Amino acid sequence: FLLAQIEIACPKETAMDLLWDGRATTVCKIWKSLVGSHDIVHEYTPTCRILHIKFAPPSLGAAAATSARDTSVIANKYSKTIVCHSIVSSHIPPVDGSENKKVQYVRGDTKVLGFVVEPTGPNSCSVSIACDFALNGGFDWWVTKLLFKCTGVAEMAAKSTATDVAKCLKRLRTACEALAKGDADIAM
Repeated sequence: FLLAQIEIACPKETAMDLLWDGRATTVCKIWKSLVGSHDIVHEYTPTCRILHIKFAPPSLGAAAATSARDTSVIANKYSKTIVCHSIVSSHIPPVDGSENKKVQYVRGDTKVLGFVVEPTGPNSCSVSIACDFALNGGFDWWVTKLLFKCTGVAEMAAKSTATDVAKCLKRLRTACEALAKGDADIAM
């Protein structure tokens, strides 16, 4: 489970709009150390959509070159939250790696992925992210879990993920603050 927060000098609406921005270039630029690709598969309403997220291959361990995760989620936007969770959808069949023979994707389970944006002033807010993601595949086997725990790999992976999320939140803050200042050259 991951929980992180950052203070941003922009109105809540600016942060919510950027978090809900579904353009793959925006998502991949901010979340680049975690997200390899991002597609809006279907938009039911302006506040409800199905997303297909392919996570960046892990940078840690032997599985880095051969094992990445993807997920299909339904995302809902509310006044100060964005909540996503896994779904099974015929719109997003499991990825077999045929478009990229070097990377094999395993369908992960997004138990929780969400953002809470709280205003802290007229031109400031805090953004919190919560995520609980089951890797599935070989990582679900009890022997693998025990091996990772005993060897310290699980702790190293958790620290690496937390560092990546912190970097992503800093990029989010930079983008939000630039947008709040009217910087049209943000190129998101």
